[in-house]
Amino acid sequence: MQPTLNHFKCFIVASEEGSFRKAALRLQVDPSVVSRAIQIVENDVGAELFKRIPGQGARLTEVGVAYAIEIDRTFDYMCRAKKSAQTIAFGSQGVIRLAISQDISGPILAKALADHQEKFPNVKVDLLELAPADQVRSLRMGEVDIAIMLNPPNDRSMVVERVWIESCKVALAEDHWLAGHSDLSAADLDQEKIILGHPTRGPFFGEFVLSILQARQVHLETVARVERVETLLMLVDAQRGIAFVPGTSYHECVGGITYRSVNLRESDINVFAVLPTAEPPGLVGQFLNSLRSMAEKLQN
Repeated sequence: MQPTLNHFKCFIVASEEGSFRKAALRLQVDPSVVSRAIQIVENDVGAELFKRIPGQGARLTEVGVAYAIEIDRTFDYMCRAKKSAQTIAFGSQGVIRLAISQDISGPILAKALADHQEKFPNVKVDLLELAPADQVRSLRMGEVDIAIMLNPPNDRSMVVERVWIESCKVALAEDHWLAGHSDLSAADLDQEKIILGHPTRGPFFGEFVLSILQARQVHLETVARVERVETLLMLVDAQRGIAFVPGTSYHECVGGITYRSVNLRESDINVFAVLPTAEPPGLVGQFLNSLRSMAEKLQN
């Protein structure tokens, strides 16, 4: 039988106390437990480590003295390593590598990050903004621990979980004829000019909504493709067309633009967490819990 940390602990305490009985009292165990632990350590070393002296307890042999010096140092390292591993496993210390796209960088994620930071101040979240294809590649390469995206990969090796449902708003120039409506249906948007994100670099929210509308025979004319939300909204303000943005986005303050909700009826726009394993490390699990609870809080 190989010695465990508990066996080594019994050896160290017995060497300090000079008595198996006193060691047992200090460790709050039966003396037979200490005696058995010492026997296991001695069998592993292949030498007698204690000299049992009737009525006087136990004293380290010459071999035992040399062994005690080394094992004391090793035991301390092993305990620290165990504690470090446990703090990471239980989500109290370490680094989470999080990949997102600009389509979902709204208040739900912001408040989840703030809530997680307050609860776990020793956990650092390294955030990378990546296109969905790069998010998937980074997950497969082990470069990130979790990704948040609109359109998850069809990959059975990955775990996909819906974390919130996103609403849709259409960004309009303030004098656009649709600005007079409080809410819009899909049919209201037929034949409108639309500004979309770049096909591979995004933003991708508009493309996602467009696919839903096209399935309902709603036709829109693409007039521009851009890589940044700011550019997209500038073109809306310039009356080049309309654009779709997440309902929880932070764009309400952009001048010259108004926003109207779009009723897509049964077509939910889901935001997903994607992980490379069904049993994520404690750090990632804790962050996912923060994300779930914040999404539920803000959407109920």
